[in-house]
Amino acid sequence: MTQLSVRDALLLCMALVAIAILGVSGTATWYLLLAAVLFSIGVVGVMVRRNPLVLFMCIDLMLNAVNLTFVSFSRALNDLGGQVVVFF
Repeated sequence: MTQLSVRDALLLCMALVAIAILGVSGTATWYLLLAAVLFSIGVVGVMVRRNPLVLFMCIDLMLNAVNLTFVSFSRALNDLGGQVVVFF
């Protein structure tokens, strides 16, 4: 099994962002997949890096993935609760 390099992970993330922006699917699947990839990159960054600045950036990436999950479920369920949680 080959390892995924950082460059490949970023390219995959950019492709998922493009798919999510273009709105290929009306479901929240692409947004949740993007959030999972972002969260995974953040977790790997927290476990691998020891620099405090990079550590906080990875934690911020993980929190942004959670925010994306809230917004995608809010949009899928036609409820403003998730968007309100992200806003505050």
